[in-house]
Amino acid sequence: MQAMLGINRRTICPHCKSDHNVVCSKKWKFIKIKRCNSCHLFFTDPIYKSCISKNFYNVLYQGGPVTAIPSRKDIDYLKQDRFGAVHRNYDHILGLIRSTGGSGNLLEFGSSWGYFLSQAEKHGFRPTGIEIAQKRAAFGKKHLGVDIRADFSEVQDNYFDIIFTAHVLEHLTDISDIFKQFKVKCKPGGSLFIEVPMYDIDIFGHTRNNVMGAVHPLGFCVRFFEDNMPKYGFEIMGIYGSWEDMSKELRLSGRAEVICLHARKVISPL
Repeated sequence: MQAMLGINRRTICPHCKSDHNVVCSKKWKFIKIKRCNSCHLFFTDPIYKSCISKNFYNVLYQGGPVTAIPSRKDIDYLKQDRFGAVHRNYDHILGLIRSTGGSGNLLEFGSSWGYFLSQAEKHGFRPTGIEIAQKRAAFGKKHLGVDIRADFSEVQDNYFDIIFTAHVLEHLTDISDIFKQFKVKCKPGGSLFIEVPMYDIDIFGHTRNNVMGAVHPLGFCVRFFEDNMPKYGFEIMGIYGSWEDMSKELRLSGRAEVICLHARKVISPL
C-alpha cells in the first residue's frame, strides 16, 4: 500500500544521511516526526519518495493563492499591484537585501511562477530562478518574461551575489545536496537569504505538528542553521523571526512562526 502511495520509510536523515535519529513526536496514527541527532533536522517517517517529487508539484500540489497560477486576465492587474493581491510584494525584502550591500546576479531557489524574480529585476538585480514545477515555470517565463531554469545543472556556469529561497526547503524530500550547491554557486562575500517555517519540539512541544506532513516533510530549528551553515562556508549574519525584524535588528529569541536567515559566504584567505 505504501509503495502505491509513493511513500517509503525514512530511516536516515534527508540532510546528513546519519541514521542517528530519534522519534520526538507523532502525527495521526502512522506519521512519526524524527529528529536527527547529528545535524538537528526534523523529518517525517514515512516520507513520499523523491522520485515522484516533480510529479507531486506539477500535478498534485495546488497550494494557496500565492503558488496557484493566476489566470491570464489577472496577471496584468497583479503586475500593476506589485503582486500585493497575492501577498507577495517583495519591495521591503529586496530593499533589505540592497541595504546589506547586495547587488548583481541573484538566484532564487524555488521560483514558482516568477513573482519574486519579476520584482527583483525592477530593483536592479539580474535574477535567475530554479523551479521544478514545469507549469509554473512556463507561466513565469511566458507572462512575466523571467529566466527560470529546471535545476542547478542549468546554471552550471553561473555564480551569484545573492541566493534567496523562501518556503521551499521544507517541501523537499532530500536536501543532502542543496546547501552544497548554495556554497558552490554563491560568490565569496555574497549573501544567502533563507525563510522556512519554524519547527522545534523543545520550544513548541506538539503544537506545531500542523506544519509537518506530506507537503512539509522537513522541519527546521535555529540550531540546525547555527551548527550547519559554517560547515558550508557561510557566516551567519543574523537569524530573525521575520524580515521586518531584520530591518529593526531584532534577533530571533524563542518562539516564532518562521525563521529568516541571512548568511554571508566567507571569503577564503589567499
